[in-house]
Amino acid sequence: MARYAAFGAGRMGRGIAIAFAYAGHAIALIDSRQREPAAAARLRDEAFTEIRQSLDSLARLGAMDAGTIDAIAARVQWVDAAGAPAALAAADMIFEGVPETLDAKREALAEIGRLCRADAVVTSTTSSILVTQLAPLVAHPERFLNLHWLNPAYLIPVVELSVHPGTGHVAVERTRAAMTAIGKIPVVCGVAPGYIVPRLQALVMNEAARMIEDGVASAEEIDRATRYGLGLRFAAIGVVEFIDFGGADILHHASREMAGSIDAARYAAPAVIGRMMDEGRLGLKSGEGFYDYRGRDTVAYRRDVMARTFAQVRNAGLWQPPGGDSAQGAPSATRRGYVSVPHGQMHYAACGDNDGTTPPVLLLHQTPRSWREYAAVLPLLGVHRRTIALDTAGFGESDPVAEAGIEAWAAAAIDALDALGIARAHVVGHHTGGVIAVELAARAPGRVASLVLSSTPYIDAAFRRARAEQPPIDAVEASGDGRHLAALWQKRQPFYPADRPELLQAFVADALKASGDVEAGHRAVASYRMEERLGTVRAPVLLLHASDDPFAAPHLAEWRGLLPEAKVATIAGGVPLPDQCPREFAAAVLAFLDALP
Repeated sequence: MARYAAFGAGRMGRGIAIAFAYAGHAIALIDSRQREPAAAARLRDEAFTEIRQSLDSLARLGAMDAGTIDAIAARVQWVDAAGAPAALAAADMIFEGVPETLDAKREALAEIGRLCRADAVVTSTTSSILVTQLAPLVAHPERFLNLHWLNPAYLIPVVELSVHPGTGHVAVERTRAAMTAIGKIPVVCGVAPGYIVPRLQALVMNEAARMIEDGVASAEEIDRATRYGLGLRFAAIGVVEFIDFGGADILHHASREMAGSIDAARYAAPAVIGRMMDEGRLGLKSGEGFYDYRGRDTVAYRRDVMARTFAQVRNAGLWQPPGGDSAQGAPSATRRGYVSVPHGQMHYAACGDNDGTTPPVLLLHQTPRSWREYAAVLPLLGVHRRTIALDTAGFGESDPVAEAGIEAWAAAAIDALDALGIARAHVVGHHTGGVIAVELAARAPGRVASLVLSSTPYIDAAFRRARAEQPPIDAVEASGDGRHLAALWQKRQPFYPADRPELLQAFVADALKASGDVEAGHRAVASYRMEERLGTVRAPVLLLHASDDPFAAPHLAEWRGLLPEAKVATIAGGVPLPDQCPREFAAAVLAFLDALP
């Protein structure tokens, strides 16, 4: 029997079950209600469907191998009312997760108390009922505490332990140890509504809603500010640590100004800040605040805070190299040109200089785009390596080949490399560009130092059959009044972020240049026999995965199975990944290239 039991088979119980199963532990997921057999079977199937879907989402994000889903899900043991007594009697630790009413909690805790061992630790996952209200309902309150998980329970690291005066030290330490063992970060708080995280986030969320209501900023601007300002900052430095770092006097004066101009009740500083001001305990600058800095190397500490903050900014792909004419390492301007190839001329854009020691980077765009898909990525890569963004033959400003196709486009790209004097390159391809990159690596393996396949579909017989049954993706019939332009926009609009219309505008502009055939790239992809070519690819591979790309995201599991040695990087973005998330895109490519031997 499992050492752990989740009592309640709803959303929280399932999330906790995934957390333990993922970490390698068996766990009983208990539905203790008496149900008709058909209803019980439906609930069981619903629970395991959700568990598998959650694991599949993790696999698609590159967090795990899709081949392990069955083994992980099998660690979750479904237990109905008949099996509940045995499961509870076997458990060392029980997580009550029934609906948020006192009556439901009373009934559940009474049943758990009757059936569990006397030495078992019992926890409630309640988000709203105080631990002191629940402790009298359990048989052994010294082994009881509230354990608040943040949704999704299997994903968010922090869990909050709320203890009552009678909670024993052993129960707290056993809970800490169990949480740490599955990769969680336990934090302890006393008897307080809202624990720590919900109490802080409620203030922030309510204030954000008020700011929208007051016309201070739009929802999109507030979310951008919190993701890349507030969120990055407090991922690097804790809230209380930040008070000390800036100084209690800064908080005191800022609170006084906002209390006077916005709302005294919302912004007045608490009494503890006033006492710290009176006592001169201002934080780092005075040697004491909420923390004691006396005897500490403050220079080293400040550098540590900067290092933590810089790591968050860099990991988000938001750090840029220095600017200005005198800045060392500043990227060169984008240069554009043409090269002559057997079928005509190929257009390219380039950044960075050839250092003579490292292969340059070749960027291949999706169709019907052009090099401009990489316009923001080019300078970010160019500061580190010579980088060339090539217009595929027949797209952008490059002349078309006689018969469009993946093989012909890859051959034309090799011709362009020859004309540029490039013997070997790291090849990065997005969507169709990734398919061309595979063919290029198969056709000329000695020319490809590495492959970055960004949101690239895996094309086999099943893909070709499925694609043959689908309507054209971008094709629209030209009309004299220009309605086809709106039709093209509307076809692609669902796949582009609503707050970034300039991305879709760039797509439409490129599509109109596509040698009169906007659908050529999709037809070429749908007829390519990748399964016959992939086996000849020998270059190291990075699978760059856009989490919100409905066309390519489902192929990640296939790629991981086909290329088990490939690296995987996930970016929260969609179809237009390079121009939607250029910093994150460039950071992922550079991290992969820098790690190559």
